[in-house]
Parts: sequence; structure tokens; C-alpha cells
Amino acid sequence: MIFRNDVATSLRLRQERLKRNEVLEKKVNEMKARLHEKSTTSNTSILTFFMTKYRRPFYIGLFTLLTGSIFFYKFLTSNDRNH
Repeated sequence: MIFRNDVATSLRLRQERLKRNEVLEKKVNEMKARLHEKSTTSNTSILTFFMTKYRRPFYIGLFTLLTGSIFFYKFLTSNDRNH
């Protein structure tokens, strides 16, 4: 014993579900296309790699090397005077 209202409701819900699935499938296909496009054009150099994803650690390391070299140079030159 199915009422007319139940049939209309189930039809409406089915159409909404199909519409949601179509939208979801469209988004998934767009993301796949973006990932494929990104993977085909990603012939980047190591400098570009460091300047984008690892920019902050790269600059910290560069700064550390520079200041460490300066302090090491100062240490060596001050010890040479004492001998």
C-alpha cells in the first residue's frame, strides 16, 4: 500500500541524490585533471623546489651557514693572534 505522496517524495529524493552524485563526479574529474596537468608540467629545478615548499627552512639554513662561517672565521683569527 504505497501512497501517492510517498512516491513523489522518493522520486524527488532520488533525483536530488543523482544530482549530488553528478556534481561530486564533476568535481572529482576536475581535480583529476588538475593533478594530471600539474604532474605533466612539474619539471622544476631544485632551486624552485626550495624557494616554494621549503622556503623558510632554506633561508634559516643559509643564514646559519653564513653566521656560522663568520663566527668560525672570527674564532680562528682571534686564536692565531694568541699564539
